[in-house]
Amino acid sequence: RDKALLKFGAKTILEHLAHFAGALFSETLIIINKGKELNNLDLKEANVYEDLIQESGPLAGLYTGLVYSKNLSSCMFTCDMPFVDDFIVRKLVEHWEAGFNAVCLKEAEGSCQPFPGIYHRSSRLLIKSLLESGENSMRQFFEIADVKSVVLPQERIEVLTNMNHMGDYHRVLKQMEQSDAFSS
Repeated sequence: RDKALLKFGAKTILEHLAHFAGALFSETLIIINKGKELNNLDLKEANVYEDLIQESGPLAGLYTGLVYSKNLSSCMFTCDMPFVDDFIVRKLVEHWEAGFNAVCLKEAEGSCQPFPGIYHRSSRLLIKSLLESGENSMRQFFEIADVKSVVLPQERIEVLTNMNHMGDYHRVLKQMEQSDAFSS
């Protein structure tokens, strides 16, 4: 199933994230696969673009977002990470500095996680070269990019929760019901 269109209360996760991003940023972009239908969704003033390079995963979506962004840096997150919040975004922004391709979160003993993260617009050139060489792995990007990592406090580890299976979705729904998240 399409994770972006899963319901959380009266809205889809994509609608919640579009409203969240719209409240924090001057520009909100939604990158979709070719042919994806978002009709009848309330995405605020978000601009929707199809992946410039099809069938190449999150790296291609990141590339497309950086190509269309009007800003020198962009905060990126995926539609399957429902616990991204303003605390985490502010933490990333607080650690942003020139000279890095990206600022990303990591667990104390773990590796950098690509999302959520802040990416410099110029990193699109590095990403494009990877994609053109047939490489579509975020891990490969992290091996060659200048990335600043921010250790995620253990009590906020849920922000890295993503939904890869329907069981994950149901577990997230249960957590949200208990915390009254997405109630508005």
